[in-house]
Amino acid sequence: MDAIAVGQFIQIRPGDRIPVDGVVTEGHGLVDASLLTGEPELQSVSVGSTVSAGTIHQGERAFIMQAQGVGQDTMLAQIVRAVEEAQAGKAPIQRFADRVSNVFVPTVVALAVLTFVLTGGLTANWTAALLHAVAVLVVACPCALGLATPTAVMVGSGMGARYGILYRNGEALERVSQVTRLAMDKTGTLTEGRPQVIAVLPYGDVLEAEVVGYAASLEAEANHPLSRAVLAYAHNVSRPAVEGVYTEEGRGVVGEAASGEGTVVVGTEALLRDYGIIWPQTWETSQIAEWMQQGATIIYVGLHDRLLGAIAIADRVRDDAAFAIQRLQANGYRVSMLTGDRLPSAHAIAARVGIEDVHAELSPTEKAELIKQWQAQGERVAMVGDGVNDAPALAVAFVGMAVATGSDIAMHTADVTLVRPEINAAGQALLIGQRTMAKIRQNLFWALGYNLVGIPLAAFGVISPALAGGAMAFSSVLVVTNSLALRRMTIDTEPSGHQQSTWCRSLTTTGMWPFFWVYFWKTLDCRCLGRRS
Repeated sequence: MDAIAVGQFIQIRPGDRIPVDGVVTEGHGLVDASLLTGEPELQSVSVGSTVSAGTIHQGERAFIMQAQGVGQDTMLAQIVRAVEEAQAGKAPIQRFADRVSNVFVPTVVALAVLTFVLTGGLTANWTAALLHAVAVLVVACPCALGLATPTAVMVGSGMGARYGILYRNGEALERVSQVTRLAMDKTGTLTEGRPQVIAVLPYGDVLEAEVVGYAASLEAEANHPLSRAVLAYAHNVSRPAVEGVYTEEGRGVVGEAASGEGTVVVGTEALLRDYGIIWPQTWETSQIAEWMQQGATIIYVGLHDRLLGAIAIADRVRDDAAFAIQRLQANGYRVSMLTGDRLPSAHAIAARVGIEDVHAELSPTEKAELIKQWQAQGERVAMVGDGVNDAPALAVAFVGMAVATGSDIAMHTADVTLVRPEINAAGQALLIGQRTMAKIRQNLFWALGYNLVGIPLAAFGVISPALAGGAMAFSSVLVVTNSLALRRMTIDTEPSGHQQSTWCRSLTTTGMWPFFWVYFWKTLDCRCLGRRS
């Protein structure tokens, strides 16, 4: 690729990975652009069509292209550059505990010295003054403050791992707790990313097995996502023998039945008509129209001059997608779909899962720009995706969530990796982040509140150094216990509805609930901790 110059002509053979961006100047072919677009369907290219580096030629014949973008000027390089720039531009979040720590120790030392001087000067009892000063230093030991954040992050990360959710670091946990909007890719995220046969419609007295059998016989000689879907569906169906199979680029597959019954054609309606298939007037067009409205691709099967039937192939929506979207919206999140797929298909999938805000036919950079616009308006966007084409959006988003079944670059870019390929995991990741941050706030409240009360008591001699040491140890134990209580909470699976009681809300807000845990744990439904109101 380094030896290729702009303007140079290159021959792309079947199976070759296209090395640079360019335009087709001779021939035609089928290109697998899923690396960039995330869409499984092959794209038909002919003279004048543009092709991109990193895509794969899946056609049966070679074509000639002229290089127009090489090296750092290719679309793939631009995607990588956009990811690097976005990652470099992320500023670390300053934690409240870090800011307090900058002044905590010198302030406590100054208070201890002041206590010693004032107590000794006013009482002339320098021994008592020294005890008061030591008590101030002991009671103000910042153990609890130091444990407040890391213990909660450790438990929250472990809880996420138990649900198949991997956070890159503590900052990712903090970020997910602040998300207001989710942007979701379609293919491979809301859908499974694998086209499958969803229905077969035989014509007249033709049997379904005959339709599928002839289709599988021809598709076995092709290399196409739709072909693989047909073959997977027909694994137990007998296949009639065919000969002389060849591909009509972008239209279908044609062959001859070994039995001598005539030409077998599998593909588009236009292809079947071109091969003389008589289209019956009584064909069930309403059913096919319904499949197409659902985003399915229709392939027809014909033999000699008669139509055998149609096969609907679609990328299945994940089983939990509709439920997960409902739950997210019920919890106050705005949910949008960002996809490079066609608008009708995008709307069809969005309608099935309950998403109203749909943005289709977007390039990878357009996805990233849209997220930038939302964030400039004050939104904190979590992008959920799985492909290389989602990497720029994952990088610029406030939180990037990658589905682990997707590409390596998506997982490398994201702040959160969803090991389970379920949309519900995204909602669980947000909820765990909220609960973890609630624990951190509780811990900080206790650590700071303890010092605000304990230091004056120690300074006035109400508590001795020995008692101060016990109080200091108790504060640390309380913070750790409070963090460990996060493990007892479960991620509820119901999509809405569960509201905090006033009693539970007041305790979880102030962090006072550990004192009441032993006595009231049955009545305090603290599973709601961290829920959006």
